[in-house]
Amino acid sequence: MSEASPPVAAAKDDSPAAQKPPGVAAKPTGSRESSEFEFVEQGKAGQAPSLPAPPAPLPVQAASADVAKKETAAASVKVPLTSSTDNVGQEQQQQQQQQQQQQQQQGGSLLGWVRGASGGLLSKVAEKTKNSVETVITTLDPQMKDFIYSGGDVTVAVATDDEDKVSPLREAFQETFGRATVYGVSTPLPSGKVAAQPVGFASARQGATERIRVASRRGGTGEATAMVALEGMLLEVGEDEWVEMRCLVIRDDARGISLSCYTQPVPVDSRLVSRARDLTPEDYPLRWSGLAARVGSLAAEAWGVPESEWRHMAVGVDDRDTLKMAGRALAGMYKRALAAKEQQL
Repeated sequence: MSEASPPVAAAKDDSPAAQKPPGVAAKPTGSRESSEFEFVEQGKAGQAPSLPAPPAPLPVQAASADVAKKETAAASVKVPLTSSTDNVGQEQQQQQQQQQQQQQQQGGSLLGWVRGASGGLLSKVAEKTKNSVETVITTLDPQMKDFIYSGGDVTVAVATDDEDKVSPLREAFQETFGRATVYGVSTPLPSGKVAAQPVGFASARQGATERIRVASRRGGTGEATAMVALEGMLLEVGEDEWVEMRCLVIRDDARGISLSCYTQPVPVDSRLVSRARDLTPEDYPLRWSGLAARVGSLAAEAWGVPESEWRHMAVGVDDRDTLKMAGRALAGMYKRALAAKEQQL
């Protein structure tokens, strides 16, 4: 028989599982199965808290639907490229149209002087050229002046057919209104109303007004909108110191306008006034308003000149110039009165 082998002493286990106090189960080690076993056993024994369940996975279809909605909304917010391009194209077209309109307007202003347009450099040049041409024409043929500047809305009849008196008044009204028709009407001297040589402002104004009345009664004034008359007068400004002036009256009965102005005074030799007094009878019925003899006629006779030139001989100023200056004043007053009447309407 064989000998019994000696008992083998158990090997000392120094592992952490062997060192744990009694009653505590040792943690299995070494394999996946032991780990799963340990997890299950601990869960059953209630020795360790259970871990929270993982979140449920999102449904694939629902997520896809939400993503599709978001993409659709984003697509609706985005501005289409074609729309922005169209807007840019429209703005460019509008700018081009505005530029074309400006060019057309500029081109129209270049040719506007032909149509009589006002403003702009070329219109001023054209106006100067027009005035120069008219000056040349009227210089070569003075009668063309009446044709060029006649017309307009103002028609004035002068109560005399003396062209030396009508012509300066015509020029005065045409310069003031631009265009005006001014012509003379044959008017006999009124008798029995005012002395042949009025003395004082009131007598001169009454004499001019009487001339207008006689011319209107005789007819021949045509379509005149206003009538003008002038009357000379003497005025004593000091002891044996006299001046001669003329009163200009304009009447527009349709608009209720009546205005008057006076020419510049012309000194008169006191001896001529004394001569006119001597020729005035004591029983002269109109002595209250003046004298029977006109000073102009006496001066022209004494100096041997036409009656229309005696003022020029006295002061060196042409009779035409004094009438034109007074006529411009009268025309300016009448123009302002017309403007005031239009504002009242």
